[in-house]
Amino acid sequence: MNYPQSAVVQNEKYQLLSR
Repeated sequence: MNYPQSAVVQNEKYQLLSR
């Protein structure tokens, strides 16, 4: 499965905000 890196960045930002 190949997905854009933007998804990874958004996921990391989401986790940081969810902290």
